[in-house]
Amino acid sequence: MRRFAYVLTAAAVVGGLLTSPGIASAVPPGCWTETNGSTWAAGFCPSGTYQVVVQYCRVHCTREEGYPAVNGNPSGVSFGPGGSIASVDVEYV
Repeated sequence: MRRFAYVLTAAAVVGGLLTSPGIASAVPPGCWTETNGSTWAAGFCPSGTYQVVVQYCRVHCTREEGYPAVNGNPSGVSFGPGGSIASVDVEYV
């Protein structure tokens, strides 16, 4: 049973990596995000103070926040290889 669960988990990770261009996103109007789906993500808004927020998955998924940025400058976050980014959002702070 454990081996079956492991195979299912591995298939889900591979499937997530193959579908990374369809990464989920909930971005405020006028803001946008960029990512390669695995090692970095960035968020931008034309005004205000904001940060990029991602769901990063390796063994478990965790919420990771980028540094605050203002007025069109990038808010970014990066990771070592081996995981995947499940979603990318921008939040005003």
